[in-house]
Amino acid sequence: MTAAPGLSVGRRRPSRALPLLAGLLLLVVFAGTLSAGEFTSAHRRQLREAQSKLGDAARKIRAGDTAAAQTAVAEAESLVESIRSESGYEEDHAVFRSYNRLLQSRKDALGEAGGTTGSGGGEMASDEVSFTEDVSPILQAQCMRCHGERRQSAGLRLDSFAALTGRARGGPLVTPGQPRESLLLARIVTDDALRRMPKNGAPLSDADAKTISEWIEQGAKFDGTEMRATLGSMAAAKPKELPVGVTIPKPKGNETVSFKRDIAPFFVSMCVGCHSGPNPRSGLSLASFHDMMAGGDSGTVVIPGDRENSRLFRLTGGLELPRMPDSQARLTRKNYEDLKTWFDEGCVFDGDDPKA
Repeated sequence: MTAAPGLSVGRRRPSRALPLLAGLLLLVVFAGTLSAGEFTSAHRRQLREAQSKLGDAARKIRAGDTAAAQTAVAEAESLVESIRSESGYEEDHAVFRSYNRLLQSRKDALGEAGGTTGSGGGEMASDEVSFTEDVSPILQAQCMRCHGERRQSAGLRLDSFAALTGRARGGPLVTPGQPRESLLLARIVTDDALRRMPKNGAPLSDADAKTISEWIEQGAKFDGTEMRATLGSMAAAKPKELPVGVTIPKPKGNETVSFKRDIAPFFVSMCVGCHSGPNPRSGLSLASFHDMMAGGDSGTVVIPGDRENSRLFRLTGGLELPRMPDSQARLTRKNYEDLKTWFDEGCVFDGDDPKA
């Protein structure tokens, strides 16, 4: 081997500094991994426990015991704050979507109760389990991945009260008044890991299983308005409000691109399939202009006049991954140029009703 000028070739004793340096590098990498955090199976169990506490809070509110409800809400918040601190996940992360929705619902209910106690005036007795408030959130969190609108494993769909009280291959899913005769509960509490639901997931908490069992024992009553309505649509009964500072841009009269004529048509053909309905992808609905401006799990996606910082433009324009639409369909050159111009002109809405 020929040595480079000024260098000698031969055996040299390894420097002790190299192992020390390698160890320090490993320590830095390991410390960085720890500081970044992760969402573990223990965190998932804690999150389910927090959701169960919010379910208990709903029953306390109906019973008029707002003090106990406030305690349950505080315990849930404390649990989730611990999860966030350990995992490093932000408050608006997708894993907290169901929890955040439940938490806001309980806080709204406590606000309406005004801190007073009494016998409660709802249609259900104070000690009864509510399908819409208690059972539906559990089903949404645990069952919709395999038995919802997009996927029905074993031909089974559980995303509405009507579907839930129908029949499965082995008989009725729910037998009112008889938890032990109800297939739904049997598949939840079985000790057979291969048969237990959710499939390939952690078992439901004891509190969630008890809630479903008590609901069935009390007659599996429905306290919603439409038995065929999806669970997601019931949870989204309150319209999504626009974030603070977000408004619907109105035409000035000098725009060259029309949302109604140029933008909406390709949104409908390429985007609405995934971004609509009770559980739109990433929490973003494009079913109406209002929904689009309200944003999704990642926050607002349209900043009028600022396409470079608007997530909707960055994803559709290929400036950020994953590129949208999430299919073989792609924006045409005209679509792309129209979208650029529409953003530059202030993302104006020229339709009649932004909520239509």
